[in-house]
Amino acid sequence: MKRRWLLLAMGIGLAATLAYFLRGSINERVIVPLAYLWYRVGIYYHSVSEDVWWMVVIVVTFVICLLTLANISDEQFFGVWNLGNRSTQGEVEELMGWMIRLPRSLYHKWLTANRLGRLARLILVQREGDNANHWDGSLNSSVWNLPEAVSTYLKAGLKRPPFASKTLSSSSPLNLNPQQAVEYLESQMEDRPNGN
Repeated sequence: MKRRWLLLAMGIGLAATLAYFLRGSINERVIVPLAYLWYRVGIYYHSVSEDVWWMVVIVVTFVICLLTLANISDEQFFGVWNLGNRSTQGEVEELMGWMIRLPRSLYHKWLTANRLGRLARLILVQREGDNANHWDGSLNSSVWNLPEAVSTYLKAGLKRPPFASKTLSSSSPLNLNPQQAVEYLESQMEDRPNGN
């Protein structure tokens, strides 16, 4: 720490010494030419009317706007205003979009199954209605017939994360394509009587 301060002090001292001895040369070769350049720019700036400068600013702004809009396709530009034609994404579709962007590590496979399993439990709780108090918390219910592969996948997701092993065996339920679970959950969302 002291060495750093010592080097800094020596550098400042050397710079001050050089600045003192080279002040005439720096004045002639740097300061005077820059001051003259600044003076000439000021003369040119003040020789042009203020109205002309405003026109230049407006034209430059207009050109920048045109160039920006030229880089946007019609579909992108009008798609912003065409909100009525957009279909709203449900929870399951939004989750599927999120899953597609995820890396495919073991943890992320479990995390995807966990999110889908929690979503399936939420659907079941809402479907059970008055029977929710008697529901055992599993994914088995009288309101749907869950396929065996999807049921095993969702239940594996609701268990603790598999941190012990780095790779999945080929028979692991987490190897199921999540698209199958998503399609089943979407069909269950569509079958709901009130459409919610």
